[in-house]
Amino acid sequence: MHDEVVKLDFFYKGEWREANELLADLKSEVARLEQIELSETEDASPELEEELISRRSRQDELTSLIEVIRREWSTIQDEVNAVAERLSVLKFDLVRNQDAQKLKTLGSRLGKAAFEHRCPTCHQSLETELLPELTSRTMALEQNIKFIKSQIELYEASQRSAVSSRDELARKYNAFNAELYSVMQRIRELRQALTRPASSASRAQIEQIVRLNAQIERITSAREGMDSLSDNLGGISREYFDAQSEIRSLRLNELGSSDRAKLSNLLIELKRQCRAYHFATYGIEELGLAEDNFRPVVEIETDEGRQQQELGFEVSASDGIRLKWAYYLSLMLVSKFPLGNHPGLCVFDEPGQQAMEQESLREFLKFSSINFRERQIITAVTTEKARPFIEELRGLGANVIEFGGRVLQPLRAT
Repeated sequence: MHDEVVKLDFFYKGEWREANELLADLKSEVARLEQIELSETEDASPELEEELISRRSRQDELTSLIEVIRREWSTIQDEVNAVAERLSVLKFDLVRNQDAQKLKTLGSRLGKAAFEHRCPTCHQSLETELLPELTSRTMALEQNIKFIKSQIELYEASQRSAVSSRDELARKYNAFNAELYSVMQRIRELRQALTRPASSASRAQIEQIVRLNAQIERITSAREGMDSLSDNLGGISREYFDAQSEIRSLRLNELGSSDRAKLSNLLIELKRQCRAYHFATYGIEELGLAEDNFRPVVEIETDEGRQQQELGFEVSASDGIRLKWAYYLSLMLVSKFPLGNHPGLCVFDEPGQQAMEQESLREFLKFSSINFRERQIITAVTTEKARPFIEELRGLGANVIEFGGRVLQPLRAT
């Protein structure tokens, strides 16, 4: 059994009950009923009438609860729909702002005419009266994008919470409906029992035992199905980890001393460059290389000991760029000495994106200029970002080519 791993609960008589606990109570009730001697209808009538009153009261209560849940579910569903619509608008706004940012990066002056007091159509000067002073400044594109992203995160969290509440209500609705059906069935049985001849044996007790046994069978079947799934998943999990272990073992066993030296140098160089580029999401000494594909990982402490974890969304956007710089250049450097199989070419398109700090970009370009004169690194950088240290790069041996005006030009008919 996997009770300690998978917990199976049932909504029974208005509350969530753990499967084993509920089964024990139902079996105990069946045992109690089976020990009671069957009575005649006349003798059992007072008890049956009392139960009938109780069951009708429960029927009314369940009917009211189901109606309340139906209204709550409808309200939450409206909220889910409203949040989804708002998210759609925010994501559309985000795309528009990101597109505007791209145009701005490429040199577009769209949207700047109003601030320069010039007509965007005829380019004539506009009178100040036509452009009254704004009482508050609008946010820049970068601020807009950051704000919209934060709003998207907020609404997505709200959406997850609303969906969770809606699904919980749906489960309660189904459970109350099932209980209502059972109560109505029991009411019919009690009414039939009360209309039988006084001297005949009461069947209500037998029918209740049969119904309880049916519930026990359903719960037992569900629990066994869950245990079977848990066993299967456990087997698949073990096979997966065994396969991963075999892959790691095969890779490591195939490595010779020179390959191990390259890996060691690769990790040393990766850490050194991450430190130079001010990588800060994790401590530099926590960085490592995966044993199966040699990609950058972080080594963290868990309940099961020290484990490797791939670097994913938890790394900031700018640190993600820094890590790529460090990894690609480290691979290229390790292939240079000791001798490796790198083609000797690396191309970076706008490495200073994601609001990269100027000092980090400077260190990246300096390292590329100093260490790869026999190889070729092609880097396309916006002039404004690199202008403070262009002459320094030339002095280090970099071949700096500046393009006057815009690099991307519209095609003109000849």
